[in-house]
Amino acid sequence: MHRSLAGLALLPFLVLAAPIHAGEPDTTAPTINGLTLKNTASGTLVIPVPATDDVALGEAVATIDDAPAASATYGGTTSGTVTLSIDTTKYANGKHDVEIHVTDAAGNRSSYGIVMTVTFENVTVTPEATATPTVQQPHDRPTPTPTPTPTPLGEIGILGDEATRYTSRDFLSLPKRPRASKAGTLTLTARCPLPKTCSLNVRLTRAGKTFGTGRVTVKSKKTGKLSIKLTRSARAAVKKKPQTLRLTVAGYAGVVITLR
Repeated sequence: MHRSLAGLALLPFLVLAAPIHAGEPDTTAPTINGLTLKNTASGTLVIPVPATDDVALGEAVATIDDAPAASATYGGTTSGTVTLSIDTTKYANGKHDVEIHVTDAAGNRSSYGIVMTVTFENVTVTPEATATPTVQQPHDRPTPTPTPTPTPLGEIGILGDEATRYTSRDFLSLPKRPRASKAGTLTLTARCPLPKTCSLNVRLTRAGKTFGTGRVTVKSKKTGKLSIKLTRSARAAVKKKPQTLRLTVAGYAGVVITLR
């Protein structure tokens, strides 16, 4: 009887000394392992996404130029590979930013995933129109064919195929490690490669959200100073850690940068 009472007296100390692990939240993001892509793609772009997580993997998501393109689930395993398939014929030929993210079952997301620039090259076949024969009456006069008016493409007003020669990188000189000032301003050198004055509207975005804007006018073949003012939330995010963002001149394909 005395031994039983002594055991009960020690029970609270044993309970307090035992480590408590149950109920701890999962805050560790999954890891993407060795994902690579070729520089060009056509038809169906197949992307194997190997990943690991300390508890349970959720899904892999691919975006093309910040827009969702494909997704696949891992089924709750701690490691594995899923395959993402993207029909590149749905997109215009040229350079596109392909971004891969992986989340786990708790919603933790891989740190900005993997960003790669891939050129889509699909052959477009345009069927020839069949001409309808017309019978001209003796007194009919031929109707002159009107000359088509070229339509400006983009805010800068480049005409026809000339627009496809330029991207946002052609108008901006980008440092290797872009860095914002303490006041939240990113300063870049803008240039105008066109035979006319360039009026450049520039935006920093990610997943459709604006992180900063700037505007500058540069004369033909000249350079100028461009100041991009970051939003309050963007300044707070950059102070915590580098941010992967898309830098875009209005009317032209953007470029991905890591802002510090």
